[in-house]
Amino acid sequence: MRSRRVGSGSGRIPGSESGSEDGTVGFSIRILEGPEKNRLFTFDRIEVTIGRTVDNDVVLPDPSISRQHMSIRDKGGAYIVKDLGSSNGTKVNGKAITEEVLKAGDVIAAGNVRIRFEGGSGAARSEKAVRGKGGPAPSARASGGGAAPGKARSDPRAPAPAPAAQPGRPIIRAQRMRTRKAEPEKAAQPDPGAAEPTVAPGTQRGSSARKKGKGAPRVTAITRLVEKFRALPKRSRMLIMAGAGLVVLFLLVAAVRGGKQVIRQMTDHSNEEFAPGELNSSNNYMTFGNGPGVDTLCMTKVVFRFKYGNGRSTLVYQAGMIDNLQEVTLQLNGMEIGHLPVTLDKWTDPIFVTLPRKHLLENDINRVTFVNTVNFGNPKAKETWGVAVLAIQEEPLPQADPAKAKEAFELAQTMDKNRDVALPNAYRAMENYRRARDFLELLPENQRSDTYQESTDRAEQLDAELNRRFADLMFTAEKELNYNRYAKARNIYRDLMMIFPNPEDPRHLRAKGKLEEIGE
Repeated sequence: MRSRRVGSGSGRIPGSESGSEDGTVGFSIRILEGPEKNRLFTFDRIEVTIGRTVDNDVVLPDPSISRQHMSIRDKGGAYIVKDLGSSNGTKVNGKAITEEVLKAGDVIAAGNVRIRFEGGSGAARSEKAVRGKGGPAPSARASGGGAAPGKARSDPRAPAPAPAAQPGRPIIRAQRMRTRKAEPEKAAQPDPGAAEPTVAPGTQRGSSARKKGKGAPRVTAITRLVEKFRALPKRSRMLIMAGAGLVVLFLLVAAVRGGKQVIRQMTDHSNEEFAPGELNSSNNYMTFGNGPGVDTLCMTKVVFRFKYGNGRSTLVYQAGMIDNLQEVTLQLNGMEIGHLPVTLDKWTDPIFVTLPRKHLLENDINRVTFVNTVNFGNPKAKETWGVAVLAIQEEPLPQADPAKAKEAFELAQTMDKNRDVALPNAYRAMENYRRARDFLELLPENQRSDTYQESTDRAEQLDAELNRRFADLMFTAEKELNYNRYAKARNIYRDLMMIFPNPEDPRHLRAKGKLEEIGE
């Protein structure tokens, strides 16, 4: 439900001008920093929640805000802010809190967002209402890390979820309807003056010939079916029994398979190893981690083992439900080689990571490990996260050729310097840096020129820049579509196809698919 504006830069739940029916006068907050800066919101309800997802009363789509970050509650005229187990914690006037009484002018900090509590008609008696009963205000305690369990996630294989809130635009939900629980009906009291019904001798009280009569036809029908079955020829009886046996067997197999799936989702498999590209019963890529839609529960880590020769090895994976850049680390044979990107409630498109050969064991078993640092340090945190490894690909490397490496490196530098002149230049520069690196890969380390490391580092930097640009432009295109500005969205998708000119690149394919969806 959209909040309507009152005055300049304010939001109010409809009906708040006259107060609520239960006498709640309400309170106001103003966004000082973060999405919708300087906007005022006024409420006329007992409690509101503030977080990143759309099931909150105020939605602030900022990565530093947890899904359900905090709540503000009117408790007998005292307005109390409570941290809901957020990852980055909540502060009031610079002090970390788990629960605190607010007064007008207090500044609440949540991640990168700053909110000022403007107070309400009941704010003046807030501290008296809480502290005047023989005790101090709730003490400030440092909030624990880890987001509350139960975050809503999407699955990389599921249909697209309902449209999320537009970034930077808080949403105030309509108040939930509250209904009073119906009281159980009282048993009817017997009339002491009424005469008891006459009961025939030998008949129990409460029974009736009518009830007894209902069962008789049922027994007769079953008996008749049995008699008809016995009257069938022996061959027909055997066929019917064989068919019934197959149905029972099918149901048992289905129950066992379903039971295995339930076991995979309820038993922690963090200490087991898996193969890349595993499929689930629906023939989709198996997902690992903790949270809705995850096929295999791995609370702290998930390990994938694979055989490596001596070529160029590339990891292809998808990630979801990750709140911050430090939450999940990527390790190769125990060496940290990177972090998974922030995905919030979505799953990523396939991500390609070139595994460094210096950490690979040639002609041997290697292991790629995804470690959730939040759950690893505190298993009770139960942070939700997910990963699916589609494949670990290995391609043969070209024969070592320093001359070709130098030629590719010089071409890459030229493209790199002019990457802002033409859209495809940054991508072409990245490709040539990789070619220069590959022509030197098979040389002994002491015979490689400085070009090898420079090419490796610059290729990774350009790839990261291109990924960020892809995400920003895709987000902008989606925003244009939400406002029905299809022409602008088409132009963005065409630019993306030029920025990623390789027709086999997943980013090129995704932009092309979006363009085909909305039509030329």
